[in-house]
Amino acid sequence: MIWLATMGMDVPMENDHKTINEIECRWSVVIPAYNADGRIIPLLEALKHQNIPRDDYEIIVVDDGSNDGTAEAVKAFSDVKLIQQQNRGPAAARNLGARSASGDVILFTDSDCIPTSNWISQMVAPFSNPQVVGVKGVYQTEQSSLIARFIQAEYQDKYRKMAKQKSIDFIDTYSAAYRREMFLKYQGFDENFPVPSAEDVEFSFRLAEAGHLMVFNSKAVVNHVFEDTWWGYFWKKFKNGFWRLMAIKRHPNKILRDSHTPQVQKLQIALVLGGLLCALMSAVSVVFWWGILGAFLAHQISSLPFQYRLLHQDRGLFPVSFILLPIRSLSLCLGLISGIVALSTRWRKHSA
Repeated sequence: MIWLATMGMDVPMENDHKTINEIECRWSVVIPAYNADGRIIPLLEALKHQNIPRDDYEIIVVDDGSNDGTAEAVKAFSDVKLIQQQNRGPAAARNLGARSASGDVILFTDSDCIPTSNWISQMVAPFSNPQVVGVKGVYQTEQSSLIARFIQAEYQDKYRKMAKQKSIDFIDTYSAAYRREMFLKYQGFDENFPVPSAEDVEFSFRLAEAGHLMVFNSKAVVNHVFEDTWWGYFWKKFKNGFWRLMAIKRHPNKILRDSHTPQVQKLQIALVLGGLLCALMSAVSVVFWWGILGAFLAHQISSLPFQYRLLHQDRGLFPVSFILLPIRSLSLCLGLISGIVALSTRWRKHSA
């Protein structure tokens, strides 16, 4: 029997999938899926062929109100549990999957990821330490486009930073694991985040502030397809800036430092903001043109360590970095500004 969840109500739905693992397992993999018909099958195939016994883990797909063939694609896998809900966003879908899970550890990944064959074993390995409550894995991509390779280089730079830390405060749900007991104790992801955004960041900030130990494992790998257009890259970073502000609003101390974001990136956003302000004031005095030039030069100088690493990792990215790094800072800055405007507008409406 599979359970159909609609509007928070669990309703039994009969089907002939008699081989679903209904006994308690050690680990549960939860995948939110929305209109994932074209990509869910490779993910499920990869999860079926892990280097651990299949009876040790269950696979749960939460169909978040898809209007394509996602549910039908999942039903073709007799050993995968399907839960369906009306469209409420990935945070709500993950929470529903976690409540339905039977494993002591819940693993999360996204419907557009393909885990490597040892992903589960690597994700759960750190839990041998009873103090660990959360684990973060990594992205990798096989794309050859410049922008996709640049995004991978950005992640690698952040992974380099995290690998040096004994404890982290930042876990992304593309490759994440939590002790189920702790996940439910802290009420899971905030469902006020309606789209894939910063609900995972906010939750890990919450756990870190409560003093819980989370760790990074660079060997827990999922393959992913990144944005490979200039506009796609800009828009992705813009949304990151917008929603990250929502998470920081609840955890203002994280504006200064977190285990994932390089400090230089925050400096670069501030430099872009300064350049934008000087551009606005340039209509008053030409002196402000020097401010624009100074902000640009300072941004370029602050980028040199990252660009130096690019020369050793992927030389083809070095020239394009002179364009993409300012685009990154500008889009994040504009996203943050938009977030501030949205929050202030909401506050004024609430006050009225």
